[in-house]
Amino acid sequence: MNISLELSSTLWIKCGSLIFLTCQTSCLILLMRVSRSVQNSELYSASTVVVCSEFLKLLLSIFLILCQEGEIKRSISSIYNEIIVQYNDMIQILIPSTLYIVQNNLLYFAISHLNAVLYQILYQSKIFTTAIFMILLLNQRLRLTQWFALLLLSTGIILTQLPSLNQSTSSSEFHSNLYGLLAILLASVTSGFAGVYLEKIFKGTSTSIWMRNLQLGLFGVPIGLFGVFINDASRVKTLGFFYGYTPIVWIVVILQAFGGLAIAFVMRYADNILKGFSMGLSMILSSLISYFLFDDFTPNM
Repeated sequence: MNISLELSSTLWIKCGSLIFLTCQTSCLILLMRVSRSVQNSELYSASTVVVCSEFLKLLLSIFLILCQEGEIKRSISSIYNEIIVQYNDMIQILIPSTLYIVQNNLLYFAISHLNAVLYQILYQSKIFTTAIFMILLLNQRLRLTQWFALLLLSTGIILTQLPSLNQSTSSSEFHSNLYGLLAILLASVTSGFAGVYLEKIFKGTSTSIWMRNLQLGLFGVPIGLFGVFINDASRVKTLGFFYGYTPIVWIVVILQAFGGLAIAFVMRYADNILKGFSMGLSMILSSLISYFLFDDFTPNM
């Protein structure tokens, strides 16, 4: 009976986290597009948004650890043990944390150079990079039906968006799309590797999800600040760290932070393949909304 209840609870967590991740990703893509559709003089620095979302995720993780442990003293002891005493385990998180920061900056760059539909089509390549890294890192052999399902999902998304690719583009638009293409392909590789590597860590130890997210945040915030220094130091010094921030930008920050927690749930209770399907469904959903909001593509009749 207890085993049955535990399996049922795990199933609900898996389904709930996948549904939340699908909705979160759809909203995030659309709001990222809206937030970047302003004049360059009023545009916020994407690198600062990455830092803010990582910092918010860090605070949320600390709060959830406090809720889990029940008291401050026990929480501090648990954090000290995981961060300081077991520092070798902590160092493992450095790799995916760095890659996620790189990926987030690449995605902001890509969405600034591509329309929402083209962005979604190209980002489907991460489904296959994820599958390849699952074979290499987890020794997980995908069944033929799984490969077929992945191919069918990607093909379906691409076919629904093909009309947008028939529109003529100027030379400047072509070069802009090319930069966006390179950025998003690199983001797909970093996403695939980081996701599978993190899944291996999540499922290889009994450390709580909140603690893992805390570890990611402890690396993510300073790495993100380094990215701000490299990419936007003069701009931030002149205009300020939060220049260009609007209510929509803050919603993007919040969605990105909660999305990180949702991905952690999916990796613990499901896997990266199911995460890929969730992302694929979010692409279809956001494409339909994008058609009505941005007129990014015109369907053929």
